[in-house]
Amino acid sequence: MEYWGHPCIECRCTRSQRQKYVAKMSGPIWDRIDLRVWVPPLSDEEVFSPPSGEPSAVIRARVLAAQVLQEQRYSSLPLSRNAELRPGMFDELCEETEGAREALLVAKHQLGLSL
Repeated sequence: MEYWGHPCIECRCTRSQRQKYVAKMSGPIWDRIDLRVWVPPLSDEEVFSPPSGEPSAVIRARVLAAQVLQEQRYSSLPLSRNAELRPGMFDELCEETEGAREALLVAKHQLGLSL
């Protein structure tokens, strides 16, 4: 199973060996896995290339700014972060508008989102 799906090296396992390997995990376990992603091995060039994406400092600044907004939003309540909301508080604190419902439905249909 070492090279199964490898783009450059051919797997020497038989089909039945691969099926036996996959069958080790029970059906109920597979039912709980919603996303299966093949992650190909890195090429030699990719191993030593700099990582892509935003630097951690940029992400940290964005998180800190969001925390400040949350603290302002909850200044009159005994909480300061979204993570501190208890069940039912969201419905009490956030007014559902027709525009918000329409935006959610558009996003659901256009992006294929599930509930």
